[in-house]
Amino acid sequence: MYSRRTLLHGMAGGAALSFLSRSDLAKATDDPPVFENVRHQFTLLEPAKNLQPTKLADLRGNQLDFRPEPGRVTLINLWATWCVACRIDLPALDKFSRQMGSQATVVAVCVDLSDGARVAEFVQDLGIKHLRVLIDPSASLTQPRAPAEASLPLYGMPITYLLTPKGRIAGFIEGASDWLSPEGQALINYYASF
Repeated sequence: MYSRRTLLHGMAGGAALSFLSRSDLAKATDDPPVFENVRHQFTLLEPAKNLQPTKLADLRGNQLDFRPEPGRVTLINLWATWCVACRIDLPALDKFSRQMGSQATVVAVCVDLSDGARVAEFVQDLGIKHLRVLIDPSASLTQPRAPAEASLPLYGMPITYLLTPKGRIAGFIEGASDWLSPEGQALINYYASF
């Protein structure tokens, strides 16, 4: 697939790419709607790569092979108990999951504690009822042996990655974000068609 930069540089004298339909051009250039919060904007990852199955744990400590749900947009939120903004972001994601669970799957992955009971107590104190909460006890998503190989690097906290229905990591946004906003919905709808 061509990147937006490649296609734009390939246009001579501003001529349109007549061989691509408008929707094909948008997908080929991966030019999603703008989605931002107070401090950050959704950032594309190029080249997009697939998220490989990863060993995570549920709140009871049971190991599982996590993989995105095929055919659906997946939001993976990485958070920590010490993160002040996470106390705002998790309830907002819980509300999103309750209201829009038919549009996207949301998974909140705790990256600072491996004690499921303590994580469960933390999310219960926040009133979280609809989010799937997992733990990354070995930092397999964020800190493998070689940091450059991290599937979901921690550029900030909290950070939410958006995966396409085919499991490709499209991009991320740092900080607490309103996915129920019209801009958040537009971004999810955009990637739902991939």
